[in-house]
Amino acid sequence: MPPSPGIAFEVEMSDIAMSPPASVPKRVRRRLLETPEGRCRSPSSLPEIQAKLKEAESRRRQFHEWLASKARPIIKKFSHSLQNEELAERLQTKLAAAEQKRLELISQEQTRLARLEELRAAARTEVQLRAEREREELESRVESRVQQAATNRLALLEAEKQRRALAHEKVAQTSLIRTTLEGKDRERVEALRALICKRIAAADEKRENLLRAEKFRAQAAVLQARRVAKAVRRKRELELRNKKELLEARLQRAKRLRAEYLGQRGGCHKMKKYGERLCRKLTRCWRQFRRSRRTTLMLAQDFAACNVSRQSILSLPFEELAGRITSPTTLRSVKALLARIESRFMLSSASHPNISKIDHLLNRIFPPNKRGPSRNGHGTMRTSVNGSIDSPRGRNLSGRKATFCQRPVMKERERYPARVFLCAYMIIGHPEAVFSSRGDHESTLSEAASKLLPEFEKLITIILDGPPSTYVTEPSSPSFGDQSKALDADGSGNKPFSAQLAEFDAAWCSYLYHFVAWKVQDAHVLEEDLIRVAYQLELSMIQKCDGADVTHDNQAIQKQVLEDQKLLRERILHLTGTEGVSRLERALFEARNQCSEARKNGHPLPSPFGSPQKAKSPVQSPRAFPDRSSLDPKELLSPQETPAVAQAAKYLDNEKLVNEMLHEPDYNFTDSKYCEKENSDGMGEMHAHIRRIMEDAFWDGVLEGLEKVPPDYKRIIGLMQELKQELTNLVPDGWKQELNESLDEQIFLQVLESSSQDYDYFRRLLDYALDIVLKLGAPARDDDAKTSHCSLVQELSQISSEMGEKSRKSFALALVKGLRFILEQVQIVKADISAARIQALIPVIQGSAGVEYLQRAFSKRFSVPAGSIDGSCNSQLPKTAQWLAEVELNVEESKKEIEDSRSAFRASIPGNNRTSAGFPLSTMRTGGGMAIVGVPATTTAEDTSRGVGEPCALKWHSYEARVQLGVLNIISRTQALTEDNVPETFHMNLHRLRKAQNEYQRLLILTTGLLLLRQNAVAEGMSGTKLDEFLKMGKDRLDDKLKNEMISLPKVGDILADISLSLNSAVATNSELMIRMLVRSLSPDDAVFKRVSSVIHSALKARILLGKGREGGALVNAALQRVGASCLEGAVVDLGSNLARLASVSCLIHGPWYTLLVSSNQHSMETTD
Repeated sequence: MPPSPGIAFEVEMSDIAMSPPASVPKRVRRRLLETPEGRCRSPSSLPEIQAKLKEAESRRRQFHEWLASKARPIIKKFSHSLQNEELAERLQTKLAAAEQKRLELISQEQTRLARLEELRAAARTEVQLRAEREREELESRVESRVQQAATNRLALLEAEKQRRALAHEKVAQTSLIRTTLEGKDRERVEALRALICKRIAAADEKRENLLRAEKFRAQAAVLQARRVAKAVRRKRELELRNKKELLEARLQRAKRLRAEYLGQRGGCHKMKKYGERLCRKLTRCWRQFRRSRRTTLMLAQDFAACNVSRQSILSLPFEELAGRITSPTTLRSVKALLARIESRFMLSSASHPNISKIDHLLNRIFPPNKRGPSRNGHGTMRTSVNGSIDSPRGRNLSGRKATFCQRPVMKERERYPARVFLCAYMIIGHPEAVFSSRGDHESTLSEAASKLLPEFEKLITIILDGPPSTYVTEPSSPSFGDQSKALDADGSGNKPFSAQLAEFDAAWCSYLYHFVAWKVQDAHVLEEDLIRVAYQLELSMIQKCDGADVTHDNQAIQKQVLEDQKLLRERILHLTGTEGVSRLERALFEARNQCSEARKNGHPLPSPFGSPQKAKSPVQSPRAFPDRSSLDPKELLSPQETPAVAQAAKYLDNEKLVNEMLHEPDYNFTDSKYCEKENSDGMGEMHAHIRRIMEDAFWDGVLEGLEKVPPDYKRIIGLMQELKQELTNLVPDGWKQELNESLDEQIFLQVLESSSQDYDYFRRLLDYALDIVLKLGAPARDDDAKTSHCSLVQELSQISSEMGEKSRKSFALALVKGLRFILEQVQIVKADISAARIQALIPVIQGSAGVEYLQRAFSKRFSVPAGSIDGSCNSQLPKTAQWLAEVELNVEESKKEIEDSRSAFRASIPGNNRTSAGFPLSTMRTGGGMAIVGVPATTTAEDTSRGVGEPCALKWHSYEARVQLGVLNIISRTQALTEDNVPETFHMNLHRLRKAQNEYQRLLILTTGLLLLRQNAVAEGMSGTKLDEFLKMGKDRLDDKLKNEMISLPKVGDILADISLSLNSAVATNSELMIRMLVRSLSPDDAVFKRVSSVIHSALKARILLGKGREGGALVNAALQRVGASCLEGAVVDLGSNLARLASVSCLIHGPWYTLLVSSNQHSMETTD
């Protein structure tokens, strides 16, 4: 460092000693502050301060050296030693002061550093204490957190346990729901099928609307043609005159022929006299009838004069319409007209015994024990209707006033009561006044009335204006003029009188049925009101007279209540008879019991404004009024129309036919009598033989009647009428007139009675009838029919030539043979037509329609609806419930057996994968998701939906698996199958089960026989290909012989012995020994039988459950190889296919009942466990 210039000055020691220590100079302070070290306000540590002090000490020495170097020259220069000494002393003093100052600063700094060290130590101690406190707090906090973590861990473990329990429960519920949903899959399919059927029905309805529109257009064209009819009236009159002349010519010809035939018999001169007398008598009777009872035309004109029609009642107010309907003139005319219509209907329907019987409905309206008028107060119209209906006195009075209706009192009731008929006009005109509420009965009654009145007015129009062929005059009544035009407009006025009369009667039967149902419901409502009033009176009387004191007022109340209840009882007896009275007594008894129980228990008495428990309504009784909304009234309103046995047999035949169509997809209907192929069933052959014997006996009886003296022509005429009726039902309308003229019974009878033996006439009849049959029949049968006819003609010619043309016996024989031939041909044509119609229905029946029909029939036959409760199913279907319960016990065993077999099969496959096993990949399969309606005969539903080679997933929890196992258990029984030991669901298929049981037993015998043959062959040293050929030959011979169902075990043993002879053994097999071995092997207790039966049972089980896939075929083959019966695999597969088909169809039909029974069995087993 270069020396800096300095200044010399004198310092007096006294001043230095006396003055206080000087502070740091400003310049030094400024330089210290300018240095980086001086900028720090306070030293940070003791080493830094000491370093700074050392640095200051070095600077001071340097300064002293500098000062010394500066002072020496001056001293040398100045020789004043005293001054130098003073200066040295002064400097020494200053140095001492500076040293003192430095020491003070050092002490101050040390003091400050000590104080800082103390503060630092205190802070360190405080920090240590704080750290200790924080450590203790942290330890306590950590400990609390550990405890909280332990608590949370226990809570989490408990929550996890609960979650697992909930998950387990959810899995169980999910499995249960999945089971239920899988059971309901078929219901969804059925709902889809119902939707499809509904859409088809909508399409059919649309098509019908289009056809109706086309019909309306055609009718418009007809109306336009009728407008032109007046212009060609003269031409029609000319044509009518020509027709009359032609008819008169034909009548004259017929009269001439009749006279010729009668002339051959004699007594022709009496005909004219007898005819004149008959004409005079007929004229006199007709005039007397017109005077006393009047004609139908007059009665219709009287009714038309009353001005009661559909058009008029809509514009009339209620009071005026009621007055017009209830007027004596209207009642008299309507009653007379309806009585005449009834007589005409009975006369026209005399030849048809199937008239609808409505006596039970009339008895509902006019009960025999009702004498007084009805007092129904439900509405204005109801009072008048009941008062008029239930009062025979009013009818008798009106009958006395009607002078033209006086006749003896008949025991039978009127078929068309006038007041009930007139109610239809009130219902159509003012339904709001007639009905107090609008329900199902009211709606159906309104519809029936709206259908009845048009049919009646059509009938009146025909009576007034004549039949359709005589519509050349104007209507006879103005009120029915527009009506007749309307009837012609809709095309329904072109019916003849008899057909329209039948339509009116059918509409009347439907109307009467709904009217009676409505009145019975009305009576039931009134009965409930009256019973409720009596119930309330009884409770009120008991409450009023509850005290022990019997006062005059209490006695009066009791007397009045008893009188009122007596009146109510009489009214109820008048309404619903003894059943209503019994319900009233039960209600009163219930009221007394409630009061007595309330007194006994200390409870308050029941309110008098309550109602008794409702009993079953008589309207809801199925015996009184079955559900007939979807059927024809003509078929249902007469419960005694046909015998119950015949109806049941008819329904059973239809059910069997539908059942056959469902079980046989390739079903081809052929009539059992006229089919070309013979029936293979022995019972069918016996029935056919019996039928032939009965037919021969019948025709022999007809021939004997013709050969009598005098001959009996009634049966042959009846056959002729039957032939004519059969042909009339088959031919079109345009042929009927010619048919009636050609097959005239009267002329045929006259020919027979003339004893002329007219072969030519009879041959013409045969030719004409055969010509019609050929036109109507199938073209494929024409050659056979012509050949048979030619042979018949030759036979008849031979009969007439051998026995003499004029022989009565030969003519009778020819007559019988000819009629028999023609009638048989007609029956063949009818059978072909029926077969064609049924064949057209097969696609519809094999869908959901057939299943629904069989479900309804099954529910009706066993009285078990599809939605019934489990207890009802178990009681109504006991055999089915027991059968499914027995199967339920063996389901787990079967499941274990099948699953073990499948596992063994999969393990035996090289590579143990689907591709190496021959199963196609999922991406290469198609068509597996198609919905099927019908199931093929050779595959099950599972086979169809998954493919042949794909392994199936068995649903062991479903009812289908139980039904399949149950069918197998049924056929494996040793006793014969009858309806007594077969479930109710298989009664219709009992013959199939018997056939399957026979096949199963045949397989048992075949397998056992092959085992015996194998034993003999192996004993002779045969093996390999020779053994297989020998067993195949034995199987073919046994199979051929076992086709005969009457073969016995000894014969089978003889066959086995004969087969064993081909082994060329030294010792021939004894036949008796073979028989004994066979019988012993087929005994149920023998080990061989148990082994064979279990093998066949396992093979069939694998085929039924696994289908015809690779897996099922492998298990069948593996099972049969255990007993060396691999050659029977085809027969086992066929039997299994038939059983699978039978089970699948049964599941389709009886699925709802199976579901209920299986769920009931599972619930019972769970309860027992």
